Amino acid sequence: MNTMLTIVCLLVLGTLRSGDTLPDGLQALKFADNKESYFRFEAGTAFAPLAYSASVCAWLKNSDASKSYTFFSYEASSGMILRGVSSYSYVANAALYPFPTNSSVAAVLGKWHHVCVTFSSYPHIAKYYVNGDEAASKSTKGKIVYYSHYEVQIGSGWRGGEMTDLNVYSKTLSREEVQEKYRAGMCFQERDKQEDSIVLSWEDILKKPRSISITDFIPEPCIKVLLTGYNQLKNLTATQRQGNEELKDQVTSLSGQVTTQSRTIEDLQGTNKELECNITTQYQTIEDLRDHLTTQNKNNEDLRNHVTTQSQTIKDLQETNKELEGKCTTQTNNIE
Repeated sequence: MNTMLTIVCLLVLGTLRSGDTLPDGLQALKFADNKESYFRFEAGTAFAPLAYSASVCAWLKNSDASKSYTFFSYEASSGMILRGVSSYSYVANAALYPFPTNSSVAAVLGKWHHVCVTFSSYPHIAKYYVNGDEAASKSTKGKIVYYSHYEVQIGSGWRGGEMTDLNVYSKTLSREEVQEKYRAGMCFQERDKQEDSIVLSWEDILKKPRSISITDFIPEPCIKVLLTGYNQLKNLTATQRQGNEELKDQVTSLSGQVTTQSRTIEDLQGTNKELECNITTQYQTIEDLRDHLTTQNKNNEDLRNHVTTQSQTIKDLQETNKELEGKCTTQTNNIE
């Protein structure tokens, strides 16, 4: 999304220049209205699997001059020659097996449209799809001849034509797979489900050497996608900003609650300390009382012993008094 935002800003400011880095899925090429505007390179070993099964798909927009000119070719005599209209296209044998004419194809040539050409050496058939529908088919003979030094040409003399998302597959795409690619749209940014069979990708093509008369640009439909994405991002940002404000208020409220709870905890901790001090004092008082009771018990025991001693003394004195009274009585009687 950051890349989208950058491109949108460049478009809005009018500062998008040739050579600026564009997302591969959105980058298109416009070929000059002459025969010197093209890519040209050797096929290499990657093209070997095309001999028995092959498909080429692309989004195209033809100028009046480019309708009958080649936008993709590999080994012209026994490979593939693909042009703006099906009747000028060939697969496997250029001399014997052109596609039949289909007038419905001409109606979309001046607009962005999706083209897929598929080939299978068995059951010897090639098909030409336009916007997901089969526009033409033909019988073939033999296979697509492969040599690593064979030349691949893209846009060779395709005067004024525009192109994006051209991919070459080493499999015969089914009707459903072709329709799925068409429905995904020319600005599709997700992973190609058939990427494991790609032998030449649009990303690879964009890195190849080219003539200087090829211009990079973003197609108008993709600009609309970018602007839609930008507006969605802007709305999402506004929603996130509002959510952040609400979250900030919630955090502030929670902070206040935490502060209040912290103070309550501090008060409780102070009360607990006071209670602990009171309990300690009470424990000390109980110990003092226990000591005092022990002392009192001892004193009581001493008093009890003292009383016992006093009682014995009294008994002794009483006995002594009786003896004295007896003696006194005896003396009185003697005197008389």
